Amino acid sequence: MMGISLSSDLRRRSQALKAHISALQLIRTEILYKNTPLEMILAMLSDACGAQAVQFYQKTFAMAAQGMAFSTAAERHCQMLKKEGLTAEDIDVIRGACQVLGRYDSASQSERLQNAVRLLEGNLDELKGVLHAKGRIYRAVGATVGIVLALIVL
Repeated sequence: MMGISLSSDLRRRSQALKAHISALQLIRTEILYKNTPLEMILAMLSDACGAQAVQFYQKTFAMAAQGMAFSTAAERHCQMLKKEGLTAEDIDVIRGACQVLGRYDSASQSERLQNAVRLLEGNLDELKGVLHAKGRIYRAVGATVGIVLALIVL
């Protein structure tokens, strides 16, 4: 069970990273090329990325619509990101990207979002290597422990 759980945690983080990369790429594209207001981008996110990421951005956008700075609203919802399996480094990257939204010109926002996407993609590539190497080990350990426990019970 432990091995399967560890492998599952790695896959969950991988899915969360992919969802946030998609979300940030969409936000960047809409800001840079179409000058779409942040409020309108929210509707597009639900089609572009996973449910967990959408929930984070929905809550953040909702608080921003009520007058709170987007960066402050994002900061308040960072706990949600931990539940998605993201590491502190991943969360810092997303937090940094959220700090510029709605505060600077579109080129500056785009540059910061692109840097965040690159960092998250690097984390995802690193995670894929870990998943490949350790995922099999975790599953094998989990299966072995399960067999040993079954033999002990018998």
